[in-house]
Amino acid sequence: IRDEFVKIIESDNAYEGILLLEEVGLLQYIVPELREGIDVGQNLHHIYTVWEHNTRALKYAAEKKYSLEDELTIVEKSYKLLSLHLPEVSQQTGWLWEEIKKKANRLNTTVTKPSHRDFYDKQILVNGKKLSIIDWDTLCLADPALDLGNFSAHLKLRSLQNPALAQILNKAEKLLEQIIADLERKEILANFRFYKLTALFRLASLYSIRPLWHNLAPQLWKICEKEVFYKERSAR
Repeated sequence: IRDEFVKIIESDNAYEGILLLEEVGLLQYIVPELREGIDVGQNLHHIYTVWEHNTRALKYAAEKKYSLEDELTIVEKSYKLLSLHLPEVSQQTGWLWEEIKKKANRLNTTVTKPSHRDFYDKQILVNGKKLSIIDWDTLCLADPALDLGNFSAHLKLRSLQNPALAQILNKAEKLLEQIIADLERKEILANFRFYKLTALFRLASLYSIRPLWHNLAPQLWKICEKEVFYKERSAR
């Protein structure tokens, strides 16, 4: 059942597939949580119910494919913003942007899967033993390593923001990386490291100009540097 459901989600007709499952009464046995949004309204900033919001996001995902070029464009925007506000910092870190572009040329991104595209800790709601992921507006088809890299980068960020939890967060970060490494699929691991780097670069750029957290920027830039040379350090 799981495999067949995943095939529906990954198809070009995912939206129609979910509606059909609901129409014939099967969705309640497969993803009952999805049905909980039927007829549930949202705040004034939304015109759709939760059900409509989720299913339309799925429809958009099937139509929208998030490419490597899209990721580079977003990273470049954050770097340009840094250059506008802190040109001296952008000059010092420009070599990192060049390294990212070099790594992008060596990336294998032929496989795409449904991806959140903005997946990090604050997108997860915990209710007892039940976990829910929110904000599916950016749902799309993308490299399966995209969400993993972004999540790992935010674990690193949280460890800097919450020193008291740093040990636990660093352990979680290493555990995630070990799970990915155990998959024995070199292309996923390589892509994971790339998307972790791009996420760290974006965070370092943005936090450099954020008044509240700009003190974390130097540490984030150093982490970016370590990530750039990760392969070389591992080889030694």
